[in-house]
Amino acid sequence: MLYPSCIHTHTQFCDGKSAMSEIARRARELGFLSLGFSPHSPLPYDNDWSMRDSDYPAFFAEISSLKKLYAGKTEIFSGVEWDADTPSVPEGFDYVIGAVHSLVKNGVRFSVDYEKSLLRSVTNDLYGGSFLDLCADYFDAVAKAALRPRVDVVAHFDLVTKYNRTGEFVNENDPAYLALAEKALDFIFARRSDLYFEINTGVIARAGKPFPYPSPAILRMMRDRGARFILSCDCHRVAQLGVGYDVALNLLSALPGAKLYIFTSEGFIPFDA
Repeated sequence: MLYPSCIHTHTQFCDGKSAMSEIARRARELGFLSLGFSPHSPLPYDNDWSMRDSDYPAFFAEISSLKKLYAGKTEIFSGVEWDADTPSVPEGFDYVIGAVHSLVKNGVRFSVDYEKSLLRSVTNDLYGGSFLDLCADYFDAVAKAALRPRVDVVAHFDLVTKYNRTGEFVNENDPAYLALAEKALDFIFARRSDLYFEINTGVIARAGKPFPYPSPAILRMMRDRGARFILSCDCHRVAQLGVGYDVALNLLSALPGAKLYIFTSEGFIPFDA
């Protein structure tokens, strides 16, 4: 059975290329039980990918309309991808996804997932060519962002490897790299064992990697610590809805004891794949 949900989707309110109504219609066609919209939270600096504070009323109005339209068919939820650079978000969301997309090094702010060429240049110019040092800063930021009280789900744990399809930035099985991820996980689990970790297939659809976030090695680390997982496709276009779920489910089936959940009106509940 296809995992029948996604609560990490982007639409006209941020950098998505499909309207909420289009994605909801497709979710219904796929037989999804639940669908959540999670725009990028407003940021205190210029960018071309986050929503604006002024968008909140229209966003919630659209959620209300879709909830009524799909009542008894597909449950519709309001969420937000709360960026680490956003000080706070309003009340009223059904869930909050915590995420890190940008870092600051030597006074320079940069995105870790905007463009491959940018990632290469900041690695060389700001980190002396050491991608591992960049990863150390990234995982440290992820761990801190996950501990914010309102966070329910940790987004794309190893987003920093978005452009690592050929392994040109780092060997994702390198013990030195995995030690950085492990340090962050231990920091999180010591303080927030209640969190959910997403297995995010967006990197399959949008960057051509053969496996989702997190990598299989990090996925095992999470399983070993008793992590609770959800699947999401980080959908930015309607055609991406559900893409890569088969890969993610196969990875989970090879991990005895992995705990998979789905978000419904009852909250996060176990899902038997």
